[in-house]
Amino acid sequence: MNLILIRHGEIDSNVAKVYSGRSSEPLNSRGLLQAEKAAEAIGQLQVATLLTSPLKRAFETAMILGRKLNLDPLVSEYFNELRMGPWEGLSEAEVEARYPVEFKVWNSRPAELHLDGRETLEELRVRAIEGVLDARERHGDAPIAIVTHVAVIRILMLQAQGRPLNHYKAVVVPNATPIPISLDLATNGGPTSVR
Repeated sequence: MNLILIRHGEIDSNVAKVYSGRSSEPLNSRGLLQAEKAAEAIGQLQVATLLTSPLKRAFETAMILGRKLNLDPLVSEYFNELRMGPWEGLSEAEVEARYPVEFKVWNSRPAELHLDGRETLEELRVRAIEGVLDARERHGDAPIAIVTHVAVIRILMLQAQGRPLNHYKAVVVPNATPIPISLDLATNGGPTSVR
């Protein structure tokens, strides 16, 4: 299945290195320009369906892309941001100060981090793959663009490459840059069912 993954445009929290989580923070001026550039790039691709996370920053990005693609963005909870629990709204420095042990695990073995109220990477993987399966069922195998968040994109890229979740931090995902991937949900690229 061919997917085009797009991280939302920049928000102020990205610049400040704050875990924005599921906040309703909008794109900043640079993020709006990034989304316009992404729309130009994605306009050259064959996209049949445009899905988006429900969060404001993703939806704003998707609306800009949708105008170029002549597609209305369809909101999907499957592609919402990683639930950060007690880290939400904190800067990396604040998290490191308050949760030193957990922060070290997050930066060295992220798949092993378990924290009350916070989604694990495996839980996110299950959700993201369920979202892709749902998208295929609803929209067929034609290329689908998904506007989402760095965590979801990293997980889907690792899945497509057959790499372990502990490689999460090594995956670079710039804002508002279309990333085409091919996800084989029937054979070696990933499971047909995640449970």
